[in-house]
Amino acid sequence: QIEAAKSKSQKDNVQYFITAGENLHMVDDNSVDLVTIAQTMHWLEQDLIWKECDRVLKPGGVIAIWGYTLPFVSGNDLQSQ
Repeated sequence: QIEAAKSKSQKDNVQYFITAGENLHMVDDNSVDLVTIAQTMHWLEQDLIWKECDRVLKPGGVIAIWGYTLPFVSGNDLQSQ
């Protein structure tokens, strides 16, 4: 999948990595506009992933998380409604 994405990418400022999401050691601080997490959030170490996203995202950067079912946040009061 990574090789297919690289071969179709027309942008010089897009990079692809295979790594643990909680350790983005190859990404500089405050250097990313968008972090995407697809169908894996429940497998990640929550404390570590949020810290790492905070470290790499530029001010105003975005985290996009999606999956195949309706997401929920554990402990969210709206979940019980």
